[in-house]
Amino acid sequence: MLNNISSIFAGAVPVYADILLLAGGGGGGSNNAGGGGAGGIYAVTNVPLTVANTYSITVGAGGSGGTNSGIGSSGTNSLFGSIGTAIGGGYGGSRNTNTAANGGSGGGSGWRYGGSRATGTSGQGYAGGIVTNLTTSEVGAGGGGATAQGGDYTSSDAGGTGGAGGAGTNNVSGWGALSDALSTTGLGVSGYLAGGGGGSGGAGFTAGNGGIGGGGNGSVSNGTVGNGVTNSGGGGGGSGFYPTGNPGGNGGSGLVIIRIPLSKSFASTTGSPTIASSSTYKYYAFTSSGSVTI
Repeated sequence: MLNNISSIFAGAVPVYADILLLAGGGGGGSNNAGGGGAGGIYAVTNVPLTVANTYSITVGAGGSGGTNSGIGSSGTNSLFGSIGTAIGGGYGGSRNTNTAANGGSGGGSGWRYGGSRATGTSGQGYAGGIVTNLTTSEVGAGGGGATAQGGDYTSSDAGGTGGAGGAGTNNVSGWGALSDALSTTGLGVSGYLAGGGGGSGGAGFTAGNGGIGGGGNGSVSNGTVGNGVTNSGGGGGGSGFYPTGNPGGNGGSGLVIIRIPLSKSFASTTGSPTIASSSTYKYYAFTSSGSVTI
């Protein structure tokens, strides 16, 4: 009997799915700091999922913002079984450690940097910005986003406007426009994902804005820094100068979205995904880790 059941499953037609993975965004740095890079996006289409198989799903967490003039942490990866991985966004540089981290999108450097950019992962995101003023600049650079590099600070002035976070995206290669998926599942920020965090601004100036798609705004002096939006993969903002070292913004967590034909369903799921249908697809949207059984 068991052999007969195995034979039935072996001959079953697979469910063909499109899979979108978004990793967690990086945390912003503390004090004269750069913004965190956005979580990377990895998308594949027409993937055959085998009947009776269970596929594990990991949703990446956002990185923590730096404290006490230090760096925070990068975002963590999102995965769908062994099929693909989206890389977590890099943390932003700080006053004490001005170098930012590579990631899905790279973090923005902290003040007085002058080195190489923190790079993004090819096909998943862009590099972070850099600060080239090596003397008295109090400004941080922006974290990279899904479609644009983080903003630089290249002025020779002691202070100025922080680098903007790189823009996120509303369109992914293969998937096309994200509007149907995001509006149906209630996710995204104004129809976008994966904006970079803004860099800190100099005293008397303004901080860099977070990139569209959930990037947190940077701050000036003792101002309030922005966190990346939950489940947007946005980078956290870099905090401005303060003697005790204001904390940087936390990165936004990631997500996993699976879309399949309206006529199909999965046998079971764990992790409490949102299951919703539009006029064209059925979506399973995971904002925490879980699994699907086909």
